[in-house]
Amino acid sequence: MKNTLVYIGIIFLLISCTSDIKTGIPFESISIEMAKQNKVLISVYRPNNNEIINKGKKVKIIEVWSENSWCYKDTDRNIEKLKNVNFIIRFDKEMEELTSLKGRRLGEKNREFGTTNHRLFTHLINSEQKENKLIFLFESDKGTIPIEFVKVPKN
Repeated sequence: MKNTLVYIGIIFLLISCTSDIKTGIPFESISIEMAKQNKVLISVYRPNNNEIINKGKKVKIIEVWSENSWCYKDTDRNIEKLKNVNFIIRFDKEMEELTSLKGRRLGEKNREFGTTNHRLFTHLINSEQKENKLIFLFESDKGTIPIEFVKVPKN
């Protein structure tokens, strides 16, 4: 009886350890390094302005990249690349001010950025691999701030 309870406990533990991995759900990398590790990185960008002031607080852009959307295809954390491309801007701190900051690509009136954990802005883009420059408009309490993102050449 004691051995049976031990086996049931081990089985329960194994099931609960693997259940936290969500398969088939699209994810974004939280850094360029993670995108490289997952082999989904497409391009790295450099902004012409790396600071935005919103609600009196300064937010700095740490890194910018584009990547294929991806998901875990199994509980072993094997990655599957998806067709969509995300443009991601990572900021230096988690701030509530980012939730009120609105961003959109120049020329696109009805599509805005989404935020993840008050630290990342993500924007779904079409076949951007041929574009060397992307311009986004940020609406802050100080007005519209255009920021140009230039693709960094690969070494």
